Parts: sequence; structure tokens; C-alpha cells
Amino acid sequence: MRRLTVSLAAGLAVCLAAASGFGATTIDQIRVRGDNTSAEFDLFNPFTCADGVSSGGLATQILVFAFSSANKTSGPPTTSKQLEVVLFSTDTCTGETHAAFSNTQNPDFQQNAVNHATLNADVTLQDNDTGAPLGTVHLALAFDGSGDVLRTHEHNHTQFGRSMVNETLDVQMRSATLSGAATFNGVNLLPFAQNVDLQTQSTGELQLTRM
Repeated sequence: MRRLTVSLAAGLAVCLAAASGFGATTIDQIRVRGDNTSAEFDLFNPFTCADGVSSGGLATQILVFAFSSANKTSGPPTTSKQLEVVLFSTDTCTGETHAAFSNTQNPDFQQNAVNHATLNADVTLQDNDTGAPLGTVHLALAFDGSGDVLRTHEHNHTQFGRSMVNETLDVQMRSATLSGAATFNGVNLLPFAQNVDLQTQSTGELQLTRM
């Protein structure tokens, strides 16, 4: 948040200096900060196909995304949290596929930048096409950042007509390790985890308009 604040303050100074001859000027400012975690689980349950000869199995991929955001224009920031769980499965013998998507508002999710996060939820999944129940994903997870932090910073200043806009973007991403519990229909998902990440993003927009 410090980098965003500094960037916005610098942008404000630049814009105010440039707008000193504008006369009456309105200032609109938006700040958004978001944290998110993600994890992927890929399972394969082998079995013999109905012909009694061919080898096949059920391939299942489960994607977990947890988000929190704070949006501030004026007054106290507006906060929100969401959890999205996506499932894709394919029977390699028959080619039958299933897909499911679930969105949970205000989950039990806490994140400290790219250092640590916790997520607790039980999500029931239904087939997107038929509505048939596919199972339940149980999550009681801790994400711990590991390795280097990847950083991205962008700063843009534009002027058009009577308006000047200063925009900033700061992103940090870090790989993470998982601990705790994650199951799908009672099957332990943790050994199949990959692409586990923590990310935080800050954006700001400052617009000056001559009246």
C-alpha cells in the first residue's frame, strides 16, 4: 500500500502543478487493493474400461480461487470477498465430461499480502448442464509464501481535453506451499496440488478536470 500511496501523491503533485492555470478544478480519485490466492489440483483415478481390456480412468481437475478487495472513492472503503471453485472431469474410456462452477460470497478467507493466507469452506458442486450433484470440496487450508516475490509496477500519466489522468498499478506474486486439509468426496487433494500462488494488487486513478 505504501508504493501506491507514494505514486498517487507524486501523481497528484504533477497534476496539480500542470493544472495550476486551469482555474476551478474537480478531483476524482479511486483506489483499489486486492488479495487473492489460487491452487490447482489434478487427479487421475485409473480403471479398466467396459470392454475389459482397455485401460482408462477418470481425470479430474479442481481449481480454487479466493479473492478479497477494498475499493475506496470517498468515505470508508467498500470491501468484498469471494471464493470460486471450478471442476472439470473426463472419463477417458467413454469421453464423458462434466464441468461445475461455484461462487461463494464472503467466505472465511484471510490474507496477509504475499506472506500467508487461510481459507475455510465447504463447497457443493453440481453439473453445469444437468444440475446433478458431483460432490463436495472441503477446504481448511493455509497458504505460506515461499521463494522470490515477483513485482510489477506501472505508472501512466495522460492528458486529454480538460482532463488529466494519473494511473498506477502495483502487483506482487509469490509461489506458496499448502498445509491443512483439502478433500473432494473424501479424497485427499493435497498430494495433487500445483500452481499454488499468493498475489496482491493495488491500483489507483487520479483525474483532474477543469470546470
